[in-house]
Amino acid sequence: MEKFLQCPVLVRHFETDGDFGLPNVGYNDFHTVRPAHSFYMQKNYTWHFVLSGRGTLEIGDRRYHLAEGDMFFIPPDTRMRYYPADEEPWEYVWFTLRGEAVARYGALLGFSLQNAAKRCEAAAGAKRVLRELFEALLQDRCGYFGVLSAFYRLMEICSTGRRAEEIQSVKRMIDDSFSLPSFSIDQLCRNAGISHAQLLRRFKRAYGVTMIAYVLRKRIELACELLETTDLPIRSIAFSCGFADEIHFMKCFKRERGLTATAYRKSQQGRR
Repeated sequence: MEKFLQCPVLVRHFETDGDFGLPNVGYNDFHTVRPAHSFYMQKNYTWHFVLSGRGTLEIGDRRYHLAEGDMFFIPPDTRMRYYPADEEPWEYVWFTLRGEAVARYGALLGFSLQNAAKRCEAAAGAKRVLRELFEALLQDRCGYFGVLSAFYRLMEICSTGRRAEEIQSVKRMIDDSFSLPSFSIDQLCRNAGISHAQLLRRFKRAYGVTMIAYVLRKRIELACELLETTDLPIRSIAFSCGFADEIHFMKCFKRERGLTATAYRKSQQGRR
């Protein structure tokens, strides 16, 4: 297998300040580098990307078995250790991160103390960025801002899958709760941790329909089912589908189906 770099170790140091800094970036190939197996704590955050091979991260009360394309994020002052597999040692790239913004960036990528490792769904793109970065570092064509730029590109690449997962989760929440009296898009935003405008924009981009239209469609579909299969009063069906009042339900139903709920029920009676 072709090595990411021909040298087993490469480290660059930078002077940083502000609410976000990237004081170190490095590469390690554990076919050559001797690993440490002892638990320890570090004073800064680190983010690792596994380029090849396999290894293990132990942090808190959790253990992660990692492979090519996986990432792991370690906060400061946390007891942990990580080491390569004996039969297939890993090589990885790492960034040391410092400042108040780091925890927020980690959360945007989906990391937490309960979830310190995850898969990068766009690993090939991330590896291309890393290869370009380290080739530039080897040739002294890259300084601090080049490293910072590459890191932000990696964040964008590696958070793409995270954003897709978030929107899929939101859609599942809608499917599970659209008919409940307590359902609201504002509450959905709070549960998802995404702003109202951003959530609406991302949902439309992902599914080609506005969230409001999707919720209405789900409610009308349920109403049709209840009109076809039950003798419930229209008022009860409206409330069962998440509408706050019967009049609003009747207006929405006629607009969506082209006939009133009562007419729809009569049209379906012969099919029971």
